[in-house]
Amino acid sequence: MCRVRFRRLPVYAFTNRTVSAFDARVVGRPLIVVVDREHLADNLALRVLLETADQQHLHLLTLDPNDELPTLTIGDYVESRDYYEVEYDSWSQGTVATGVWAGAAWRKHAEQESLEHRTDKASVLRCLLLMRASTQIGADAFVSDRPRILSASWRGQLAQVGWRSAADVLALGALLGRSRENYVWRRPAANVLEYIPRHQYFAVATRQALPASWRFTDACERHFVAALEATPISLATTALDRVAQVLPIRDEL
Repeated sequence: MCRVRFRRLPVYAFTNRTVSAFDARVVGRPLIVVVDREHLADNLALRVLLETADQQHLHLLTLDPNDELPTLTIGDYVESRDYYEVEYDSWSQGTVATGVWAGAAWRKHAEQESLEHRTDKASVLRCLLLMRASTQIGADAFVSDRPRILSASWRGQLAQVGWRSAADVLALGALLGRSRENYVWRRPAANVLEYIPRHQYFAVATRQALPASWRFTDACERHFVAALEATPISLATTALDRVAQVLPIRDEL
């Protein structure tokens, strides 16, 4: 007997601002994501995320000025105004200048953190400023694997800044794309991204969500060939069709 089981899919807690990106009554804007590539493992989720960054549903900001993607830059500390200069490439307004205020307080916080945890002060300050800048520009998510940022003592700040993994952001971007009737998949043979019809997208998604279905349907087909009994394969096909109908409803929820 073959047991067909769903892969566990993530559940997201959206901020009101992120929810607004999914509102059909609002002029569509992309999800704005700050990506700290310097401290990210090179995995499939990150590579696909970077490849889809030019789509209208994902606007990635990296910290590397030599990157081909839009950037977020943290500049010098302006003592007279007590803030750090910040510049970023907006998805709609070009280069925008802003800042992280209360710079002296963040410098003091970094000094206390470095003494308490015996870490480099400059590194701690960099982490703090990255998160504050991400919040300041209204980013929907912040992606980084810096050990200091992921430490247990910073869990509260991670929740406020909207930290997510590259895989989480990829799933969010794909969900936003589907909400705008934008269905993209990676063709295995050519290893390229392409647009496909809605029904085909959810047929592929069904197979991904039910990996054991391949073995199950193969067994049903072999049974049909051997016994000329079509009931098992008909039931298997119907089950997959119904799951494909449920997945769009899950997106809406």
